[in-house]
Amino acid sequence: MKKGSMRIGKVLLSVLLIAVLTSMTAACGGSGSGSGSDGGADADGGAKTGTIVWGVDDSLTGTGAGSGLPSYQGTVLAVEQVNAEGGIQIGDTSYTIQLKEYDNKSDASEAVSTLTKLLDVDKVHFVIGWGSSTATLAAAQIAMTRQDDVTMVVGNGRTPMLMVYNTQGNIFRSGTGNVYDPIGIVQYMKEVGCNKTGVIAMMNDTAYSVSAKQYMEKFEECGIESVGLENFEANDTDFNTQVTKLLHAGADSILTVGNIIESATIVRTIREQGSDIPIVNFSAGTGSQWLGVCTNEQMNNCYTTRPWASAIGATDDGTQEAYTEAYIARWNDSPAQADCQAYDDVWIMKAAYEKAQSTDPLEVRAAMKELKVSDLDPRCVDAFEALDGDKLFDEFNQAYAPYQCMRWSMEEKTWTLAAVVGRNLGPAAHREYVLEQREKEGL
Repeated sequence: MKKGSMRIGKVLLSVLLIAVLTSMTAACGGSGSGSGSDGGADADGGAKTGTIVWGVDDSLTGTGAGSGLPSYQGTVLAVEQVNAEGGIQIGDTSYTIQLKEYDNKSDASEAVSTLTKLLDVDKVHFVIGWGSSTATLAAAQIAMTRQDDVTMVVGNGRTPMLMVYNTQGNIFRSGTGNVYDPIGIVQYMKEVGCNKTGVIAMMNDTAYSVSAKQYMEKFEECGIESVGLENFEANDTDFNTQVTKLLHAGADSILTVGNIIESATIVRTIREQGSDIPIVNFSAGTGSQWLGVCTNEQMNNCYTTRPWASAIGATDDGTQEAYTEAYIARWNDSPAQADCQAYDDVWIMKAAYEKAQSTDPLEVRAAMKELKVSDLDPRCVDAFEALDGDKLFDEFNQAYAPYQCMRWSMEEKTWTLAAVVGRNLGPAAHREYVLEQREKEGL
């Protein structure tokens, strides 16, 4: 047996034990209608109605809440809009979407538990949300062993290993994975004054460590000197040591790769040490999240590089403006990155049901696999790349959208679009990574 196979086998064993215990304790629990239930014609003999139940599993608390909470809010906003306009139309029946919601607390074990409850107690077949990579990857270990029971529709959980483990084809992801070729972003870093860059990254996190390494591999190609790499952990609050080392090493710019709050604290630390150098963040978050840690003045000369379609100025057709207006009206906060993917996932699901003209879970999944970009509602915020044949998803069930580089606006007090990069670089890089990792893991 290959060492990779032994590693994944150990992971699966521990995850499955948790799932079995959860299933046993929940066995006497309620019921659900994940594939859809017909309510029949109304009392006046009008149109037929029914209900479709989806699970929502997201990181509403814990270290991933900075992504998980906006993700949940994007999901709810889209479901409310779909239901307000008549729901999902299949034949002569209009189906209202109902959500069964769980907080996985950004924790791997909790994500296994909540997904198992959704499958065994609530009887749902589609689970959306997944704003945090740690929880998403753990749940995926269960999903790949129960391919006939569940389809996971992932937005912001961008861990590169997710599609490596998606060997059964029952996981779809709309958010571009963190193996997108960063050459366009690094070129942009050079344009904004990054010549000698220090990196501070969450190197013990699978997704963030891959991204940090990919950035640094492209530095030399783009004429940027790497002056050092410093690590940090989730929930760290003191970054003076890392920042001091990199500034003393001659860094004229800093790249942070990690969670929102920690990245914002690094920005504040750099400014408190008296440096006004460019800071590029591989992180997301709303303007208010960053201003909860930094002042507006400290955010000057800061950039972020994530595929964030709701950035001010990201579209010229009114899509972004309409979405932002609706999101603020519903949640009294500005949209971020994670909410866009979750919002779009609802419209993707609606398109799959209506393409299948069925509530059968496997038929809907098959229809999702064949979705075209042109099948999507124009309110989708992300500008998805049309793959061969106008397909939305590639062979691994991964969709793609170009990355945006945003710059902090002192006037708007949030991120505004600065550049669109990385068009047509995602699919090839992602395919190469997945095949290479599957070979290493013996999958």
